[in-house]
Amino acid sequence: MASVAFNYKHVLNTGISADYSFGKQQDFFISLSNSKEWVLNSDRERHILATTPQVTVVTGTQRFYETYLVERKNSGKGKGAPPAQVKEEERVYNHFGFLSYNFKLPLSYNRASYLVEAAYQVSLLGNNASERAGQTNSFFYSRVLLSILIVRYESINC
Repeated sequence: MASVAFNYKHVLNTGISADYSFGKQQDFFISLSNSKEWVLNSDRERHILATTPQVTVVTGTQRFYETYLVERKNSGKGKGAPPAQVKEEERVYNHFGFLSYNFKLPLSYNRASYLVEAAYQVSLLGNNASERAGQTNSFFYSRVLLSILIVRYESINC
Protein backbone atom coordinates (compact mmCIF):
# COMPACT_ATOMS: atom_id res chain seq x y z
CA MET A 1 0.00 0.00 0.00
CA ALA A 2 1.23 3.51 -0.82
CA SER A 3 -0.01 6.62 0.97
CA VAL A 4 0.35 10.41 0.65
CA ALA A 5 -1.03 12.90 3.20
CA PHE A 6 -1.28 16.68 3.59
CA ASN A 7 -2.38 18.46 6.77
CA TYR A 8 -3.22 22.11 7.33
CA LYS A 9 -3.85 23.53 10.80
CA HIS A 10 -5.56 26.84 11.39
CA VAL A 11 -8.87 26.90 13.25
CA LEU A 12 -9.51 23.28 12.30
CA ASN A 13 -6.92 20.64 11.52
CA THR A 14 -7.82 19.69 7.94
CA GLY A 15 -6.18 16.73 6.28
CA ILE A 16 -6.42 14.99 2.95
CA SER A 17 -4.82 11.65 2.19
CA ALA A 18 -4.62 9.38 -0.82
CA ASP A 19 -4.00 5.64 -0.54
CA TYR A 20 -3.35 3.08 -3.24
CA SER A 21 -3.63 -0.63 -2.53
CA PHE A 22 -1.45 -2.94 -4.62
CA GLY A 23 -2.06 -6.58 -5.43
CA LYS A 24 -4.97 -8.54 -6.84
CA GLN A 25 -7.53 -6.10 -5.46
CA GLN A 26 -6.13 -2.74 -6.52
CA ASP A 27 -8.10 0.07 -4.87
CA PHE A 28 -7.61 3.83 -4.62
CA PHE A 29 -8.95 5.85 -1.67
CA ILE A 30 -9.13 9.57 -0.87
CA SER A 31 -9.96 10.71 2.67
CA LEU A 32 -10.82 14.24 3.80
CA SER A 33 -10.87 14.91 7.54
CA ASN A 34 -11.53 17.84 9.87
CA SER A 35 -10.72 17.84 13.57
CA LYS A 36 -10.38 20.30 16.44
CA GLU A 37 -8.38 19.73 19.63
CA TRP A 38 -9.96 20.88 22.89
CA VAL A 39 -7.79 20.86 26.04
CA LEU A 40 -10.06 20.21 29.01
CA ASN A 41 -7.74 21.02 31.95
CA SER A 42 -5.72 24.04 32.99
CA ASP A 43 -2.62 22.26 34.38
CA ARG A 44 -0.78 21.79 31.08
CA GLU A 45 2.66 21.54 32.67
CA ARG A 46 2.10 18.19 34.39
CA HIS A 47 -0.65 16.49 32.42
CA ILE A 48 -3.09 17.17 29.61
CA LEU A 49 -6.67 15.96 29.31
CA ALA A 50 -7.97 16.61 25.81
CA THR A 51 -10.46 15.57 23.17
CA THR A 52 -10.11 15.87 19.40
CA PRO A 53 -13.45 15.26 17.65
CA GLN A 54 -12.97 14.31 14.00
CA VAL A 55 -15.19 14.01 10.92
CA THR A 56 -13.83 12.03 7.95
CA VAL A 57 -15.28 11.39 4.50
CA VAL A 58 -13.78 8.42 2.63
CA THR A 59 -14.18 8.00 -1.14
CA GLY A 60 -12.64 5.41 -3.38
CA THR A 61 -12.88 2.56 -5.81
CA GLN A 62 -13.93 -0.97 -5.09
CA ARG A 63 -12.31 -3.42 -7.41
CA PHE A 64 -13.19 -6.45 -5.48
CA TYR A 65 -14.06 -9.82 -6.80
CA GLU A 66 -17.09 -11.70 -5.61
CA THR A 67 -16.84 -15.37 -6.24
CA TYR A 68 -19.98 -17.38 -6.41
CA LEU A 69 -20.06 -21.15 -6.28
CA VAL A 70 -22.90 -22.52 -8.27
CA GLU A 71 -23.71 -26.16 -7.88
CA ARG A 72 -25.23 -27.90 -10.81
CA LYS A 73 -26.38 -31.43 -10.58
CA ASN A 74 -25.21 -33.83 -13.18
CA SER A 75 -28.26 -35.14 -14.96
CA GLY A 76 -26.40 -38.10 -16.40
CA LYS A 77 -27.81 -41.61 -16.35
CA GLY A 78 -26.46 -44.20 -14.03
CA LYS A 79 -26.87 -45.76 -10.67
CA GLY A 80 -26.66 -43.79 -7.45
CA ALA A 81 -26.60 -40.06 -6.86
CA PRO A 82 -24.65 -38.09 -9.46
CA PRO A 83 -21.73 -36.00 -8.15
CA ALA A 84 -22.25 -32.23 -7.94
CA GLN A 85 -20.35 -30.00 -10.34
CA VAL A 86 -18.93 -26.71 -9.08
CA LYS A 87 -18.59 -23.67 -11.31
CA GLU A 88 -16.86 -20.41 -10.29
CA GLU A 89 -18.14 -17.07 -11.55
CA GLU A 90 -16.30 -13.77 -11.01
CA ARG A 91 -18.02 -10.40 -11.09
CA VAL A 92 -15.87 -7.27 -11.12
CA TYR A 93 -17.12 -4.03 -9.54
CA ASN A 94 -15.19 -0.95 -10.60
CA HIS A 95 -16.64 2.40 -9.55
CA PHE A 96 -15.51 5.47 -7.59
CA GLY A 97 -17.77 6.96 -4.95
CA PHE A 98 -18.44 7.74 -1.29
CA LEU A 99 -17.60 4.77 0.89
CA SER A 100 -18.11 6.03 4.45
CA TYR A 101 -18.66 9.00 6.73
CA ASN A 102 -16.79 8.60 10.03
CA PHE A 103 -17.36 10.50 13.28
CA LYS A 104 -14.79 9.97 16.05
CA LEU A 105 -14.81 11.27 19.63
CA PRO A 106 -11.58 10.45 21.54
CA LEU A 107 -10.63 11.36 25.09
CA SER A 108 -6.91 11.36 25.86
CA TYR A 109 -4.82 11.76 29.00
CA ASN A 110 -1.21 12.74 28.37
CA ARG A 111 1.78 12.83 30.74
CA ALA A 112 5.46 13.26 29.94
CA SER A 113 6.08 9.53 29.53
CA TYR A 114 2.74 8.07 28.38
CA LEU A 115 -0.58 8.74 26.70
CA VAL A 116 -3.83 6.88 27.35
CA GLU A 117 -6.68 7.31 24.89
CA ALA A 118 -10.19 5.94 24.60
CA ALA A 119 -12.33 6.70 21.57
CA TYR A 120 -15.78 6.03 20.18
CA GLN A 121 -16.35 6.04 16.42
CA VAL A 122 -19.50 5.81 14.33
CA SER A 123 -19.18 5.00 10.61
CA LEU A 124 -22.07 5.48 8.23
CA LEU A 125 -21.45 3.41 5.12
CA GLY A 126 -22.20 5.09 1.81
CA ASN A 127 -24.37 3.60 -0.91
CA ASN A 128 -21.25 2.50 -2.80
CA ALA A 129 -20.01 0.34 0.07
CA SER A 130 -19.79 -3.30 -0.88
CA GLU A 131 -21.71 -4.73 2.03
CA ARG A 132 -24.14 -3.18 4.51
CA ALA A 133 -24.59 -0.01 2.41
CA GLY A 134 -26.45 2.73 4.26
CA GLN A 135 -25.96 1.10 7.67
CA THR A 136 -23.93 2.30 10.62
CA ASN A 137 -21.10 0.59 12.45
CA SER A 138 -19.88 1.73 15.85
CA PHE A 139 -16.51 1.05 17.41
CA PHE A 140 -14.90 1.63 20.80
CA TYR A 141 -11.16 1.33 21.14
CA SER A 142 -8.39 2.34 23.50
CA ARG A 143 -4.64 2.61 23.28
CA VAL A 144 -1.64 3.28 25.49
CA LEU A 145 1.53 4.88 24.14
CA LEU A 146 4.75 4.85 26.15
CA SER A 147 7.78 7.09 25.67
CA ILE A 148 11.13 5.64 26.62
CA LEU A 149 14.08 7.96 26.85
CA ILE A 150 17.43 6.36 26.15
CA VAL A 151 20.42 8.44 27.15
CA ARG A 152 23.85 7.59 25.83
CA TYR A 153 26.93 8.83 27.66
CA GLU A 154 30.33 8.83 26.06
CA SER A 155 33.61 9.60 27.74
CA ILE A 156 36.47 11.13 25.87
CA ASN A 157 39.97 10.13 26.92
CA CYS A 158 42.77 12.43 25.89
